[in-house]
Amino acid sequence: PSGKGLWLSILLRPNLRPAETTQLTTATATAIVRAITRETGLKPKIKWPNDIMLGKKKAGGILTELHAELDKIRHVIIGIGINVQQSPSDFSGDLRSSATSLKIETGHNVELPSIATALLSELDKDYRRILNHKFDELAEEWESHCKILGKLVAVDLGSRTIRGRAEALDPNGALLVRNDHGRLEPVIGGDVRQLKN
Repeated sequence: PSGKGLWLSILLRPNLRPAETTQLTTATATAIVRAITRETGLKPKIKWPNDIMLGKKKAGGILTELHAELDKIRHVIIGIGINVQQSPSDFSGDLRSSATSLKIETGHNVELPSIATALLSELDKDYRRILNHKFDELAEEWESHCKILGKLVAVDLGSRTIRGRAEALDPNGALLVRNDHGRLEPVIGGDVRQLKN
């Protein structure tokens, strides 16, 4: 619905290799977490690779679209959506159990321009960290907000499923999952489900 959420796309032309694109999703997630915390006091968590969670419900997400040649990124479009002003009645029955908004979680209206300004400011900082080859700092911060690290997970990759313990991010931003054979597998996409320990 109009005026209820923050939905935007950002065009970037980073001097990165295509394999490093996941760093931009990581940067965007940490920027969203900081912006929401700064403007509302809420403490969102990141569900790898691109969901922003408040408690057990999704409050936002990120889609990254890459246009590249074999060894060079032409441009990246980062799509961001954050549920800001929705009330429970704005979500259909199926979504009420899995989606939330900043208004629902804080109990009061949250101004869209203030969230947008905070988000763009924080993302600018993280983008500069990536361009200055400081992704390791960003990865540490991301890990402190990630809700699945150290947990048993299943990652659905089409017809294949990887099961194991989510351990960390690799230097490119891929999730490292230690499988049942003790091998670390880098995962750059897929649907992640937490399994019971």
